[in-house]
Amino acid sequence: MAAKKKYTLEGTLTGAFFHSVGADHETIVWQGQIKDMVCPTIYRVELYDWFMGMYSSTVLVPVEDMKYWKIYWDARDMNEAYKAQERRQNHAQEKVS
Repeated sequence: MAAKKKYTLEGTLTGAFFHSVGADHETIVWQGQIKDMVCPTIYRVELYDWFMGMYSSTVLVPVEDMKYWKIYWDARDMNEAYKAQERRQNHAQEKVS
C-alpha cells in the first residue's frame, strides 16, 4: 500500500478533510476541507455540498469548535467514513423497526 500523502503544514490541520459533528459528537453536520489557518485560534474551511460533494461555501471556525471533528488526510477516507456511518445508522434503524 502506498503511503498516504500528508497535506498539512507542520503543526496545523491545513489541507485535512473533515466531518464536523453535532452535540452528540456523532451526527455529521458539515463536510469539507481545512484550507488555512487564519491565526492560531481560527481556521478557514471550505464546506462541500452533500449531494454533489462540490465546494459550496467558506467559513471561519474557531479551533475550540473543532475539538470533536473527525479529521481525515484524504477525501476518500472522509467519504468512506461517511458511508460507514450511514450503514451503522441504517442497521440501528432496522433493529428498532
